[in-house]
Amino acid sequence: MMNKSQPISKYVSMEKLIFLSPTDAVSLVSTRCSIQRQNCQFNYRINFESKANAPIYCLFCIRFHLHFERFAFVNTIPSLMETTTKPDNAPNGGDEESFFAIDFRSAFKKSIDRHCRQYLLWLAFVTLCFAYNAIVIPLRCSFFVQDASNSFYWFVFDYLCDLIYILDMVLVKCRLQVVQSGITITDLPTLRKHYLKSWLFKTDLLSLLPLDLLYILPSLRFKSTLRLPRMLKITSFWELFALADSACKNPFILRIGKLYSYVVYMIHCNACIYYLLSFWIGIGSNVFLYDGCGNAYLRCFYFATKLGISIGNNPDPTNVIECIYMICCWMMGTFAFAMLLGQIYDIISTANKIRDEFKHAMDSAIQLCKQFDVPKELQEKVRQWFTYTWKEQKILNESTILDKLPTNLQIDMTISVNYDMLQKVELFQECEKGLLRDLVLKLQSVVYLPGDFVCRKNEVGREMYIVSKGVLLVYGGVDGNQLLSTLHEGSVFGEISLLSVSKISRRTADVRSRGFSTLFVLNKGDFYEIMKDYPSAKLHLETKARELLARDNLYCRKQI
Repeated sequence: MMNKSQPISKYVSMEKLIFLSPTDAVSLVSTRCSIQRQNCQFNYRINFESKANAPIYCLFCIRFHLHFERFAFVNTIPSLMETTTKPDNAPNGGDEESFFAIDFRSAFKKSIDRHCRQYLLWLAFVTLCFAYNAIVIPLRCSFFVQDASNSFYWFVFDYLCDLIYILDMVLVKCRLQVVQSGITITDLPTLRKHYLKSWLFKTDLLSLLPLDLLYILPSLRFKSTLRLPRMLKITSFWELFALADSACKNPFILRIGKLYSYVVYMIHCNACIYYLLSFWIGIGSNVFLYDGCGNAYLRCFYFATKLGISIGNNPDPTNVIECIYMICCWMMGTFAFAMLLGQIYDIISTANKIRDEFKHAMDSAIQLCKQFDVPKELQEKVRQWFTYTWKEQKILNESTILDKLPTNLQIDMTISVNYDMLQKVELFQECEKGLLRDLVLKLQSVVYLPGDFVCRKNEVGREMYIVSKGVLLVYGGVDGNQLLSTLHEGSVFGEISLLSVSKISRRTADVRSRGFSTLFVLNKGDFYEIMKDYPSAKLHLETKARELLARDNLYCRKQI
């Protein structure tokens, strides 16, 4: 039941259901514009259902934000102010009803991270529209493929691309996040002001110059040159490749593809100019020009390619204009392909630089082994280590790269890689995060070759080991050849020896690497240096270590 004096906003803000007659439904829909003008969020769901001997009812659910509580349209639909009950023959709802909720405003209230995948896909779509204009505009200007019979289809694609340009300006570019002095700005009004003051806004605005309106003049009808400003959207092409280059795992192929796209487009424009020159002088009027046989575009593209790279037995020009065109083609081809070959060389040399340095280091190490008469078995191990390190890391010493980063960033990277792994160690599961953070920074990565001993029987235990990659074999028994256990990725051993809670401080078995294995090692000296800052944590760890030894009579395995 609803009182007439009760504000309509308080009634519908609870998302109660109101069953209206078709007349009131039409009246409610007609008020949509006035509701939106008052800046309220208007979401509605409609369900029509017809039954025998029953009127058609519309089910509306109207939701208002709390800060629009004062809004009411009392005088617009009087029936809403009356007592409303659900008729007996009204639809029951439930699973049989289907609702369509519309909320357009909330989708555009957030800023956009220019490195997110969604923006990259949108940018690729905008770049596709730019590529359409960049290819089609010269084609239509020279080959005259547009006429009255097909202009409608050209206009559909043209103005669809224009619509994408407009949406990119109004809905996307003005919401792109900006980083200033290391601070990411997400405030939409600030982002809009920044975009309006940028040169990007000026080029986007110029790319949408409505010169197409001049189509109404008979002398300019179907003149595609009026759409040349659309090619200013090349900024999206540059931005797409810049973002893809930073996000791609192997960007060298992408860079080569970008260079080839420049060359192919240059040949495309040259083919259009060649056909236009042939049309202006006279198609087939001499041996240098297009003779009118075959597909015009393919023949012109083929001829422009031969001119650009100076291959084939090309015909000689017969007049001054053709000579100028030939000279320009040679100069353009020489410059373009010299630049292309130079860029390809730089890309390939950069890609192989690290590999060459690695091979040089391996050859130097092998040469040094031969110089000092190192046994061949040990030389082979050196070679195996270099090969495995290159296969897994693509770099010999990762610290040379990390040292170039700020200290805080080095710490963050180390923690992000190793923190979860250390947290899985049962002994450290209840430790505070500050202690784990300091312990992570002391972990050292060590690579063991096939058959290498990680630790030997009767050695003093001073390290804890965490298996990162590979498989370790634990041997013991009287003769030391009995396989006791197999350790895989994530296994931990030697953690009890860090606290010296047992009188036994020596290893009781041999641990060997089955293949190539990568282990993280925590030294006892580093551990006690950290424990000086956490005395209460040290007592807790010692107590927990004793509990682990008491729970497991096989504490010798913990001393490996």
